[in-house]
Amino acid sequence: PTGQPTVGPSYQAVLRFRAPDGSEQQLIRRSAPGTPHPEWQMLHELRAMNVPPQQVIELHTELESCELPGGYCARMIRETWPQVRITSVAPYGTDHASRQQGMQHLLTHQGELHQVADGPARPAPVRAPLPQ
Repeated sequence: PTGQPTVGPSYQAVLRFRAPDGSEQQLIRRSAPGTPHPEWQMLHELRAMNVPPQQVIELHTELESCELPGGYCARMIRETWPQVRITSVAPYGTDHASRQQGMQHLLTHQGELHQVADGPARPAPVRAPLPQ
């Protein structure tokens, strides 16, 4: 595709689940360069804690879980936690244009949170051009 690459800020994911002791718990993870998507991080953490998949209650992400090669987060969620309630702030889409729109929506959302929370603004994403 032509134009700017689709790159965005990191995004947050919150997963609620029922722990082995019956209490309701949550995991909060953020994406970062060089790390698995938050959804995959959470899957591995739940497995390490011996939380059965049917105990996963809800997943909320700032950016809709990806359907794309390389992540396949949405597929993993459907297959692993079929009963989970899913919500997200920004759509991600399946083509370049819709992903760029999703990134813009996410940036707007995070800017609004900055205004409400009076915290430091998250830097806008910057993609350096490849050397020629």
